[in-house]
Amino acid sequence: MEVLAPGGSLEAIESSIHHGANAVYVGVGALNARVRAANLTPARLAGVCQFAHSRNVRIHVALNVPLRPATLADAAHTLAVTWLHGGDAVILRDPALMKASRALLPELPIHASTQFGVNSVESARRARELG
Repeated sequence: MEVLAPGGSLEAIESSIHHGANAVYVGVGALNARVRAANLTPARLAGVCQFAHSRNVRIHVALNVPLRPATLADAAHTLAVTWLHGGDAVILRDPALMKASRALLPELPIHASTQFGVNSVESARRARELG
């Protein structure tokens, strides 16, 4: 079992880690459903990952909004930053982004967001096919 806690601010991330979370999910930039949270900047992600990893806690980056042509470059950048700065997994909603992530960063674990809508055997199979 894993305790996955929200990290809507630096204080929330620290509190989640201090209170026993095994992993914390965070938003980086604006491409996540946590628009009211104090999302991390790409530059802050590296320090947050180092802090969490020093306490054996994983960081999952949420990129769980539908993609649009205008957001593709930002989404690719966030995936790259997650990988380069030590993020442990991404939480994705968009099937196209799941395919792209699997192709470009095959070692980066993908988790289906609740917004992906896994609510049947068929949708669970689809999520599995997407990685």
